[in-house]
Amino acid sequence: MNSSYKLLKPIFLQRTLYYMRGRMSRSHKNRMSFKLDCLLDKVTQKSERQNERPASYLNIAFTGFHDDKLEGVCGDVARVETFIVKMCHKKRKESSAPLMQVSVGTQDVNINPSEGEGGGGCGRNACLSIPTHNFTSSNGHQVKSYVLVFRVSLVHDQENAGEPVVKRRRVGRSASQDSQDSNIPLISTNAINGDSHGGVGSTYAGELVMFDRHGRCLLTPGQYELMLELQAGETTQLCKSSPKKNASWESIDTLKFDGIFNNIPVLKFTLNWNSENSTSVIERPRLRPLKPLDVVLANSASTKPKPQGVASPEAPQLVLYQFVYNNNSRQQTEARRDFHCPWCSLNCMALYSLLKHLKLCHARFTFTYVPHPKGARIDVALNECYDGSYAGNPQDLVAMPAGFAFSRSGPTRRTPTTSVLVCRPKRPKPSLSEFLEQDDDFDLPRSYILGHNRLYHHTMTCLPIQPHELDEDSEGEHDSEWVRQKTQMMIDEFSDVNEGEKELMKMWNLHVMKYNFVGDSQIPLACSMFLESHGTELLRKSLYRNFVLHMVSLHDFGLIGTGVVYKCILHLQNKMQDPSVQKQLAASWEEQRRSSKKLFSSYNGSSSSFVSPVKQESTCSSATSNGLTEESKSSPTKSK
Repeated sequence: MNSSYKLLKPIFLQRTLYYMRGRMSRSHKNRMSFKLDCLLDKVTQKSERQNERPASYLNIAFTGFHDDKLEGVCGDVARVETFIVKMCHKKRKESSAPLMQVSVGTQDVNINPSEGEGGGGCGRNACLSIPTHNFTSSNGHQVKSYVLVFRVSLVHDQENAGEPVVKRRRVGRSASQDSQDSNIPLISTNAINGDSHGGVGSTYAGELVMFDRHGRCLLTPGQYELMLELQAGETTQLCKSSPKKNASWESIDTLKFDGIFNNIPVLKFTLNWNSENSTSVIERPRLRPLKPLDVVLANSASTKPKPQGVASPEAPQLVLYQFVYNNNSRQQTEARRDFHCPWCSLNCMALYSLLKHLKLCHARFTFTYVPHPKGARIDVALNECYDGSYAGNPQDLVAMPAGFAFSRSGPTRRTPTTSVLVCRPKRPKPSLSEFLEQDDDFDLPRSYILGHNRLYHHTMTCLPIQPHELDEDSEGEHDSEWVRQKTQMMIDEFSDVNEGEKELMKMWNLHVMKYNFVGDSQIPLACSMFLESHGTELLRKSLYRNFVLHMVSLHDFGLIGTGVVYKCILHLQNKMQDPSVQKQLAASWEEQRRSSKKLFSSYNGSSSSFVSPVKQESTCSSATSNGLTEESKSSPTKSK
């Protein structure tokens, strides 16, 4: 199943490989003389050749009209009218493809002539010359092809039946001329319709396609026998519309096909492409008497036979596959008389191509070539160094999923990779000696791309880094968005702290995660940077005392000294000099004062178990609360 799958859906084409030249059907000899400047000249010459016709005139010499059913009217005249039908391409708003019909001439041809008679007299043929300028486009339509249509009408004069053939033909022509001058039809309605089986007064038609869809001429010089078809009464012009509009079913009788084509009417003529216009009547060529052929009965002049023992190039060569197991302790041999691969059934056409294919496409085994008197022997063993892992670009394994090749949401960044498009190394000449021994690692060619087949992963999740994530530092993943949200949610879940402490710890933890402070010696720097970035926000949220308590806690655990505490509090008080901050602190102080008075009055001065409704303050005694309030109120004044 694996071999058939590779044949039906190959990963690459075998004929494109340099060692599979036997499978390449075309050669590249023109590449040596190819020049880029010659492209325009080649296109110009090609267009000129397409526009050129074989010659200036198309000459048709009619030999005669033959029909076995008209044996009684031998010597009568059949009138052949020739039309050129131009089949044009259908335009956008046209219902059918336009067909333009042009009549190019009418000739008289004898019916069932003998060998000495033709269409224009004894020993002469009626000839029709058509200029090649008729095979051009008209009315702006692009011509698809041209069709030569021959319509044959039988002309029989019953009054002059006893006259000679030449005189009767002359009388028939004069009668037809008189009828054309007086606009009187020569043949009656019954004669036009004709007999159902074909006869005197019937009309036959046949056609020849001149050019194919690529503009190549199909009518080569030679003798033609055109089979005609009996037409019913036609009072209208030929081919007024597309043939598809006039399609009809035809019934075929159950007849024997032996000799059926012998009873079909045939129009015989000779076609030539000449540079000169021929006359209306030409001499009929005379047939030479038959001469006996010199038949060689003895094969004495044959070539010498090849000596025995010399095999022809087409002779198959014996290839022995020797499978080696368990350190050459067991062997199994298989013989073949072709160069097909035993695994994928690929025809390599040559021994060198077969060995190269086995070595490069079947890496699970090692192949060693050993010369053999009857052909070649290939030792096959398991490759112990075969890894089986993907050795290509790792970016191909983490490519974008299906449907994202053309992103509808806008441009998408992709990983820049480098691929070798053309590589022409200096290869050694093909020789079977390279398969005599196994290759060593140092003999293998180096990779042409170094440093590009790399794939980076995230440090925490070990997932591949997508192309749009390359600008972000991998070491900064501790500050990812989901980690920030998770930290805030965990702080909100605490129930034994007030809202002010929660708000301060959220700001502090996010600050430490952003700058990744990992040592105790970095805590003083973290405090100063925290005040630089969040000092104003602390004062606007009335978190001054919460920050002071946090600094005291850090001092109690030995992370910072007293000097650091003093500098941080002094730095925060300097930020209070901002007028906008002072107004916000004054409004916050007034709100705290009103809420405190309201609580004191409701509990009759009992402040021992007082719980402040302000979310920034912790549970404390009334005396402590009043002292801290006075301190925050007097701080701006002292700073001044």
